Amino acid sequence: MTNSLSPRLATLIDELNAMGSTPGAEQIRAALERAQLDLGDVTPFVRPGAHSYRRVRVARTEAYELLVMTWQPGQASAPHDHAGSNCCLRVVLGSITESQFAIARDGLVDCVKTSRQQPGGVVVDNGVVIHTLGNDEHATENLVTVHVYAPPLPELRRYVLRSDGVAVAEIFNRKPDDDTPRVAIMGGGFSGTMTAAHLIHNATMSNQKLHLMMIDRQAAFGEGVAYRTNDLNHLLNVPAAKMSAFPDLPDDFLRWAQARDGRIKPSDFLPRKWYGQYIRETFMKCAASAGQGVSAEIIKDEVISATRLDFSWRLQTERGAVLAASALVLAVGHRPPDDPFGAKWQGSRARLVDNAWSSLAISAIGGDEPVVILGTGLTAVDTILSLASTPRSAPIFAISRRGLMPAAHARAGVAPADLSREIARWMARPKTLSLARCIRSQIKSVTAAGGDWRSVIDGLRPHTSQVWQALSTCERRRFLRSLRPYWEIHRHRMAPAVADQLRGMISEGKLRIIAGQVDRVDATANETSVHVKRRACSRETIRAGWVINCTGPGVGTESKAVAVIKQMIADGLVMADDLALGILCTLEGIAIDRERRPQPGVVVVGTLRKPDLWESTAVPELRSQAVTAARTISRMAFSTDAQVIKSK
Repeated sequence: MTNSLSPRLATLIDELNAMGSTPGAEQIRAALERAQLDLGDVTPFVRPGAHSYRRVRVARTEAYELLVMTWQPGQASAPHDHAGSNCCLRVVLGSITESQFAIARDGLVDCVKTSRQQPGGVVVDNGVVIHTLGNDEHATENLVTVHVYAPPLPELRRYVLRSDGVAVAEIFNRKPDDDTPRVAIMGGGFSGTMTAAHLIHNATMSNQKLHLMMIDRQAAFGEGVAYRTNDLNHLLNVPAAKMSAFPDLPDDFLRWAQARDGRIKPSDFLPRKWYGQYIRETFMKCAASAGQGVSAEIIKDEVISATRLDFSWRLQTERGAVLAASALVLAVGHRPPDDPFGAKWQGSRARLVDNAWSSLAISAIGGDEPVVILGTGLTAVDTILSLASTPRSAPIFAISRRGLMPAAHARAGVAPADLSREIARWMARPKTLSLARCIRSQIKSVTAAGGDWRSVIDGLRPHTSQVWQALSTCERRRFLRSLRPYWEIHRHRMAPAVADQLRGMISEGKLRIIAGQVDRVDATANETSVHVKRRACSRETIRAGWVINCTGPGVGTESKAVAVIKQMIADGLVMADDLALGILCTLEGIAIDRERRPQPGVVVVGTLRKPDLWESTAVPELRSQAVTAARTISRMAFSTDAQVIKSK
């Protein structure tokens, strides 16, 4: 590879390789200063982008990544940190502006310092600085920089900059009294944020005291995995008219979006990035109108253990803080993807993107590099859209056991079918296969009459919880093993425009869908050979520059990302279901312990409720769960005989 590089760039790579598995920031700084790179050294990697600065990869190992970035005048990054990854950059052309930020009490960031570096200047960041980098809008030339990240940086942790004139809401400045009920919400995605909003509303309306601790390690709350994307090609898979965060205000999101762009129609599929902004603004609006007795704090950390005391909980965080709470809300959201390869992967993992939400790693993949994607669901669809956002000359291969892609939404609205009678008959003998036969029969009847099959799938939605709860563990296992893939592609559909784009890529040969399994991957630092056994029993080997894991959220309750859940299960404080889908709960969402008793003060909302509420990933179900969780917590906290913790 180094034969095509300039001598100085090749020498820099040799020095980085010699630093071993954990290059230090000062080692990298010294190497960049010695390199004395000029524009001629990096010209092959200078590629301006029309809408954003461009990142072009020069070299990558498991220890570091070397990139060249090109910034046109006015282009800049969002406020971000590097999640502990060392970053060093050298300015090759132009001058770079760096602004540094501090986190305010409400979780937003404010600028505290701005500086500039001229050509030859080196900037070092040990991974904890919150900053933006960019080219001044009045600059007369492009900015070109060389960056080294050690280890490679999969994703920026993006923070939210405070808008001009927006003050910190008083709720974040108040200190709670000793007798104030304290609620810890673990998770800052949709479920946790909307539960917090309803708790604030309930306390305000009843003139009660309440202190909220919103705990999430992510940089910006309200987004979660689903809405954290910065790619405007990633669309909601539900029309705007159906995405309100409130069950009783069905047009709330639509009105918010139309205030932003008056051309938006109820049937439009909008960017997921917008939805994260909507949830955050909804919470902030609620926080601004909180009652005098309500206080809150945003804690950017992760709870790793929870211990039950007499009438309260003691929480230990990853950063060493000890918190006391009278009630807990478990809203940890999706677990990270499992490793689908294990021992099947042989060699360097430098060319594996093990999490499809590693946006930076994906954005630097060149259009001339073949890519293998493992998975063909909605996660894979988003990854394909990101890869296709720049011109591609090399194909994308998407592999799954059955090769099933999500279906598309109808271009015009479809009214749900009334399946009440069919479901009532099925409930007499609830079996997975008979349910499948019932759905197929209804689809056949509807389509024969000129209707749309989607009406049957949507008509089942009001009955989903009842159907799921009626199935035995054995029948649920049968559903997960045999029918779930078919249910998922019909239930969780693509926006029509997205489906059109994918069909076009397939017809042009840019995207190939393969039904089969990966037998083995042989990898070097520069290439992978993916050995595939097709469903039709034939075999082929695909040579690719990259492999991306798009198998979706991890399964089970032992995930490293939810250490507190693993600990609480081990201690018997909560109980996992037999299929390891989540946590067993009462109908109100109160967790059930090892003795199968409701656990006072522990309420579950979101994906962990899948054991009793299968549809625990979509907004219409999650918004109702948030209302129920807040009502349950409020009843516990505000009852006249409620036991609350006293501040030390």
